[in-house]
Amino acid sequence: LTADQPRLVNVFFDENGAGNILFENLTPEGTYHVISSTDGRTFLPLPGSEFVATQANVTVGALSLPFTPGQPSRLIIKIVEGAIPAP
Repeated sequence: LTADQPRLVNVFFDENGAGNILFENLTPEGTYHVISSTDGRTFLPLPGSEFVATQANVTVGALSLPFTPGQPSRLIIKIVEGAIPAP
């Protein structure tokens, strides 16, 4: 990962329990989506996570993350350039 590549900076939950993700170094007007995995091998797009970056640093939310705060589970989140592929 180089300094100018898109990267996830922070994940936080709002008062309704929805996940919000802060990304940096995005290309303005670029289309992105979020993928996640609980095992580090199989990554799936998060429904509703496709967005167009309005600027280089963007907070995306409110996402339904397949993760429950306070539970001992692992969720790996990545950003992918482009639209969510059709099934």
